[in-house]
Amino acid sequence: MTRVFCTAALALLCMLALPTTADAQVGFTVGPRLSLDIGDDLEEGSTTFAAGADVRISSVALPFIINPTYDFYFLDDENGADINFSTLNVNALFPFGVSNQVFTPYTGVGLGFSFLAQGPADTVTDAGINIVTGAQFDLLPLKPFVELGYSVYFTDGDQNLNAFGIRGGLLFGL
Repeated sequence: MTRVFCTAALALLCMLALPTTADAQVGFTVGPRLSLDIGDDLEEGSTTFAAGADVRISSVALPFIINPTYDFYFLDDENGADINFSTLNVNALFPFGVSNQVFTPYTGVGLGFSFLAQGPADTVTDAGINIVTGAQFDLLPLKPFVELGYSVYFTDGDQNLNAFGIRGGLLFGL
C-alpha cells in the first residue's frame, strides 16, 4: 500500500512539473553534495557520512524547483558482511522570502527510495518521504548550498528508518 501511494504521488509530482508553455526558460544546475547525518537509524549512536550528487531544474512556468538527489552512505561493515546503503530522492523546492543577489532560502518536500544491500543476494528497497530547508548562495558561476533534511523510509518491519542530516554542496550551471 505504501509503495502504491508513493508511486502515485511521484507520478502526480511529475505531471505537475510539466511546463504548460512551449517557450519556458529552463535552468539546470548540477554538482556534488556531502551529508552528515546525526542521530539517524543507520548506525545507532554514531554520525553517518554520505557523498552524492544534486541536480536542480527550474522553469519560469513552475512555482518550485525539481531537485533529484543521490547519496551513497559510508557505513561500517557488520560481522564481516559488506553493507551498502544509498538513497535516490526527488524533492520539490519552494524558494521563499528574501530573493536577492546573495542567497535564496527554500523549503521543500519529496519522495525517496532507499537501497540497503547486505551481501550480494540480500537487497532491500524502501520508499519514503523527505522534508528539507536551506539556502542557495549565488556566487557566479558557483552556487553553494547548505540545508537541513529529514527523511523517513517506510520499512516492512515495525520500525521506520529515520535520517536527519546537515547537507551542503556546490552547484554548477549548465
